Amino acid sequence: MSDAELTMEKSQREDTGPILATELEIRRAEAIIEMLVRTIDILPSEPGDPVRPFAIGLFDEIRGLLKPDRTVSKLRRVTSGYVHSKRYYLACARPDAERFDLAGVAVGKVSEADRESALQSLVALQSAHAKPAAPTQDDRASRIRGGLLPRKRE
Repeated sequence: MSDAELTMEKSQREDTGPILATELEIRRAEAIIEMLVRTIDILPSEPGDPVRPFAIGLFDEIRGLLKPDRTVSKLRRVTSGYVHSKRYYLACARPDAERFDLAGVAVGKVSEADRESALQSLVALQSAHAKPAAPTQDDRASRIRGGLLPRKRE
């Protein structure tokens, strides 16, 4: 079974309740809100608030709220940090996941293709943070190749 299939199976077995924000998501949400002329209700404001998937095209609406002295590229960067996080992917990958508008109102289900994409992104994110496996061969040649044995000094 592939990593994506294992993650999907685990996701389907777990509770289908909301994914709750941690301090990290709050800091990321605050970075977005700080760039806007007003707050938006879709973002969590304190730990324990739900992380909600954005409606398709929501970034264009958020961009319309950008403070005049801020750049779109910076807004795109901080928004990307939020929507490419582990908890956001988990929220999108839930079997009953819904998308929300700026006011935090549900506007439709996350498509099956988007759920699968979120699962694949989650697996990739977990793989990127996994510790590399220790070498299995413990012979002299592999340790020399790995730079683990001191070289002879002449």
